[in-house]
Amino acid sequence: MRSYKLHLIRHGLTEGNLLGQYLGSGTDSPLCESGIQRLEMLREKFTFPWPEKLYVSPMKRTVQTAEIIYPNHDYQIVADLRECHFGEFEGRTFQELMTIDPNFAKWLDPSSGYQPVGGEASADFAQRVVLALDQIFMDMMRNGIHEASAVTHGGVIVLLLSMLAFPRKNPGEWTTDNGCGFTISTTPEMWTRDRAVEVTQILDRKRKNNSRGVLWTRNLLYILPALNVFSRMVCSLHRLLWHCVKNTALKVFHRFSVIHWVTKLIFHRGKPMLQNRFSITISDI
Repeated sequence: MRSYKLHLIRHGLTEGNLLGQYLGSGTDSPLCESGIQRLEMLREKFTFPWPEKLYVSPMKRTVQTAEIIYPNHDYQIVADLRECHFGEFEGRTFQELMTIDPNFAKWLDPSSGYQPVGGEASADFAQRVVLALDQIFMDMMRNGIHEASAVTHGGVIVLLLSMLAFPRKNPGEWTTDNGCGFTISTTPEMWTRDRAVEVTQILDRKRKNNSRGVLWTRNLLYILPALNVFSRMVCSLHRLLWHCVKNTALKVFHRFSVIHWVTKLIFHRGKPMLQNRFSITISDI
């Protein structure tokens, strides 16, 4: 069964990213100058996978990123790929919010169910981005597109992978630098039945595209059971061979033991016992 591959790429740097601000869909910031330069450098040093189709969040920073790393490539805007709306926390830094805003601590606690004023509830955000991914995969399957890219946001990538991806990891382990991301893969059965994807590649600035970057955890999931069966077979074969060798050795030992005692009966102190006995008989006569 053919699989469908999607490269999830985070947008380039913005001024808010440099300042450590929360930038959601409530802040439509463009890329900063250093962000543009870094993307251009990445494009020169890193071969981005060239997709059959390109999906992009409607925010300025994602559209600019797509146009820089995929020049002259048509793209489709997917509105639900946009970042979460942080409401009252938009444009503010983590340190500032932890210091002066008690509502921020409530929001960080998932059990509180707190929704930022003017912002998007976490459950609504999760439902929206999963539906966006479903829209993309359904479009790929209907149109026979087996490799595509989606330029989106860090929060979107973290949420999708922590909810749907194998191998299972904590959300913090799915964070990625600006201009980098992950490759995910699924099959029609895997997606329609389980809503699951597999992370097959890390797209980062340290890795050339021709080095696959395959996560070894994925391979071990398939290799370890086979190694377990193989080791059991080897142990069984070892026991069988040892049993055969042991029995053969015992038989050989027993045979040589018999020969030893027969020889001892025939020869006595280096002289044949039968000859001694014969000579004694002659002397007696």
